[in-house]
Order: sequence, then C-alpha cells, then structure tokens
Amino acid sequence: MLSLRPSSVSPDRPSRLSSTAHDFARSGVALGASLLAGALLVGCGNTETQPTIPHNQLLATQGCRTCAVKEGALDCWGQLEPKPALPVTPTRIALPGPVEVLATSATHTCVTLSESAGVYCWGANDLGQLGTPVSMTNPADPVKTPVKSAFPATSKMFVMGEGFTCVLDGTSSVKCAGGVGAVLGNGQDIKSDIPIAVPSLATITSLVGGLHHACALDKDGVVACWGKNNAGQCGQMGGDVEFAAHVMIPPADKIWAGEDFTCAHTTAGEAYCWGNNAQGQFGSQMLGGGGGTPIKVPLDKYKQLALGGYRACGVDAQGAVDCWGLELAQKPMVAVTPTRVDTIVSPNQLVSGSQHHCAWAGGILYCWGQNDCGQLGVGGTLQTAPVPLAFP
Repeated sequence: MLSLRPSSVSPDRPSRLSSTAHDFARSGVALGASLLAGALLVGCGNTETQPTIPHNQLLATQGCRTCAVKEGALDCWGQLEPKPALPVTPTRIALPGPVEVLATSATHTCVTLSESAGVYCWGANDLGQLGTPVSMTNPADPVKTPVKSAFPATSKMFVMGEGFTCVLDGTSSVKCAGGVGAVLGNGQDIKSDIPIAVPSLATITSLVGGLHHACALDKDGVVACWGKNNAGQCGQMGGDVEFAAHVMIPPADKIWAGEDFTCAHTTAGEAYCWGNNAQGQFGSQMLGGGGGTPIKVPLDKYKQLALGGYRACGVDAQGAVDCWGLELAQKPMVAVTPTRVDTIVSPNQLVSGSQHHCAWAGGILYCWGQNDCGQLGVGGTLQTAPVPLAFP
C-alpha cells in the first residue's frame, strides 16, 4: 500500500499490505500503506504545511514485511514473501549511503539514497518490479541484496504492490515497472522491467496505492486511479482500470490507500472513501456500501490516515490516534467505531498493514497487532497494545 523521505496496498486477502504510505511530507513523499501526509509511503503532498519527518523516522510495511530507518540506516524484519524468512527482530540492511525515501511491499523493497546516490531495490523481480532487467536474476529466486535500479534518483514517493512499483519523480510525473494487467496504467498487458511513464499524469503532488492499484493527486486537486478494480478501489464501476481515470469527488488535498480501498480529504474539509468496506475500513457505522462509488465518511476530523487491509487508523488535530476495522483479538470481530490508542500521541509517522500497525512517536518505534509472520519485530503472535522496538 509506503515512507516519505523523511511518505497501498491491497487486494488478495491473505495478510498483505503496504502500508503503503502516505506520509507527512517534507515536500511530498513516499511509501505505501503509511500515514504521513505525504506515502510509502506513498504520500500525500497537500497544500497545507506539513511537519518535517526526521531521517530517523521512516517507516513502511506490507504483508509480513516491515522496515524502518533510524539515522539513515535501514532495518527490516518479518518474512519477505515468498522467501527468504528474515529474523523476527530488526536486522540491518547494508546500503551504500543514508536512506531518504523508503517503501516496501510484501515481496520487494526500494529506497532512495541521499546525495543523488540513486534508487536501490531487492526482493522479487519476476515481473521486473525492481526496475532491473529480469534477465539479471532468476525470476524464481528473489534478489537478496540491494541492486541499483533504473528508477530516477529523484524518486520521492513510491507505490509498491504485488509485482509492480510506481514512483513520483522530480518532474512531478509517475513511472511504473513490473506487473502485467492494469497496474502500469498504460493500457498494455505486458510486463516491463524499464520504468515507463503513466500517460496523462502531470503536476502530480502525491502518489499512493494498494496491493494492485495506484492513485495520484495533482496540483488542482484531481484524483486519478488505475489498476485492479475488483472492490472498486479505483473509484470506478466495472472491471480493471487500464489508464488513470478521474475519481468523481470534489477537489482533494490529501489521499491515502489501503490494500483494496482508497480515501481522500477534500479542500472543503470532507472525507470520501471507495473500495472494500467489508470490515468497516471506512470508519462509519455501516459495513459494505463501498465499491466504485465514493461515499462521504466521518473521517474528516483526522488530519492523517493510515489505511491497511482489514484495519485503518487516523491522527486527529490534537495528535490522538484512533483505529477501527477488524479487531485485534484471537477471535476478532468488526469494530466500526474508532478506538483510542492511548500509548501513541502525535506520531511522526504511522503505517498500517493488513492487521498490524507501527508508529514513530517521541523518537521511539512502536508496533502492535497480529504477528503471525514476525511483522511486529518482537516475539509472540498478537500484541493488542503498542510495544517499543529495539534497534541494532
């Protein structure tokens, strides 16, 4: 679903999610299922002033994979699907420079390094999603160490899903590599290991995405989405969306994406969501009712959202954190009413996975939720309250 330089993801329902991202922006930013005003985390470049995210507070998560940056150094934990399994606790990833932008999917990870050192990626590359020729690798064997990618060194936001990667570069355009189908946004059902531009997108300020879709916000507040649309996550009725298509909502200033649903905040102060709402992801009193038609939802009080798979969280103007969706329990039920997370106050960054969350708050990294494959960076199978993590 992504982190900001200091910034989805979405639908196959196992336990996936990027957090994609959506981050507080330094200038707009990166990641995936994440909270920021900018993305991994996929970002939210909006018209209001956003707090600077320190280099020691980058986060990205999706599926069983979580990564964080502290003082420019990168640590990851959990399983990089389909293999290999990483240690449960944070493990240092060797890179040729400090990390400025971080993003991960359940199967691959990318970073932009400082001082124009370029983009490095590793993990699955069977469809060319690393922006590196598939011929350099065995498609059945993930790339185990970071390799230089063809994505622009100016990449400031990433969207990473299953088998594809999209970036927002320094020219405010979007380029994608990898998967087949509609995820490249160019109308061609052909994989590409060379980043190619998504047609008709210009002056883009924010980029977010889920497991199989991506959305962009331009300077005029127009939201356009493309990719898989089985749950209506592209804001359209019908099948997959092969080219970036406008979502029919008022002008927006922030966007976020979960695994298979998307939300936006408008310049008029309203909130809209579209896509999957089967577990109460929209934070309203109803289940379902989403699909390809955007609906107004009671999330306007939150200045930032972190959308996941079965769950979502928000940060209000006072810095309080609420979460909703499928309960964090051994036998979970749907909790459509937002529940306060008392431990986390005014987080610098917050990201959501399918059923877990992580946040930087007060210089400490906390994670909580399901931990069936090590995605929390601690032991045990379930943590219902935030637990602080130790770094190497």
